[in-house]
Amino acid sequence: MEVRRYDGLEALPESYEALFRTAEKESFFNSALWYRVLLATTASPGEEQRFYGLEESGSGRPQALLPAIGMPRQRGPYGSRLLSGCHNVYTLRFSPLVGEHVSDRRKIVHELVGALLRDRPRWDAVSLRMLDRDSEVFDYLLEAFDSCGLVTEPYFQFGNWYEDVAGRSFDDYIADRGKSVKKTLAWKARRFARRPDASCEIYKGGEGAERAITAFKTVYGASWKEPELHPDFMDGLMRSCAERGCLRLGNLFLSGAPVASWLIIVSNATAIGFKTAYDPMAPSNLSVGGVLTYNVMQYLIDEEKVSRIDFGIGDEAYKTQWLTTRRELWGIMAYNRQTPRGAMLAAMMQGRNWARRARAVLRPSAAQ
Repeated sequence: MEVRRYDGLEALPESYEALFRTAEKESFFNSALWYRVLLATTASPGEEQRFYGLEESGSGRPQALLPAIGMPRQRGPYGSRLLSGCHNVYTLRFSPLVGEHVSDRRKIVHELVGALLRDRPRWDAVSLRMLDRDSEVFDYLLEAFDSCGLVTEPYFQFGNWYEDVAGRSFDDYIADRGKSVKKTLAWKARRFARRPDASCEIYKGGEGAERAITAFKTVYGASWKEPELHPDFMDGLMRSCAERGCLRLGNLFLSGAPVASWLIIVSNATAIGFKTAYDPMAPSNLSVGGVLTYNVMQYLIDEEKVSRIDFGIGDEAYKTQWLTTRRELWGIMAYNRQTPRGAMLAAMMQGRNWARRARAVLRPSAAQ
């Protein structure tokens, strides 16, 4: 096998489409749609796309792909040459893409890491984020960096709440929730539905995309949330997903005006809650956020019949009321001691670790 470097998504041979389709079965964030929208709408000046593809010798059949971005020196710590995974603030999961018939993932990961470290000029540091801490790939990455002589700094980023709901009805599911959902929110959802000025619309594909997207933008703009760093990204993602048929948008209306919205992507029987917001001016006694969640969850389980519901990143308390399983997403910083800046960064990291251990040892003594 051999690794070839491509200067971006569009430079990849057509044969990589099959690899994207296979990898998407594990995560929507491995899809070609995701990377196409991300790169078209969020690129910063000076960034260089670096896609490392592992291919069979002779046939050129893709076995794996590591999408990455070479950052300008001013973006790297202390002016270092930084290679980052192709991810940013919108990414909820990241991983190298691995082919369906690959049996030895450890070897694949080692090949990819070795290739990016053979680049010239050398990278001072490598940053990979939003990795599933419990995945074998995470451990293989740490092992591969270590075998290449890099100093690694793994770190926690976010909790991720999800639940497997395959084979259950919404009634079965809701029976396992706590009182605040099972009784209180169920009652509020029925009360909301009886209001003559209230309605809930769930966009499921086909016509109506513009109305649903406009409602989402209206609610998000009126909410407490910060304006989007890349406004074109959200618009491009929603429209691309609508065109493909995987966009779901839940919207609550009062007197014809949207007051709560939830953007969901359904891919390979997994419903991913991507963004949600509500209008803070909506009457607080209506609990529009909770009512919308109740209605959308009922639709996803009973009508969409998804296998898994994923609430994205964060450990907000409300997520524990709806979902029962948590995993952790971690990042890895790897410092290349073969370059002056990489060696400096490695020494600084080791110094931080030493200082933390020293404080931990001294803290009990100080308390005495």
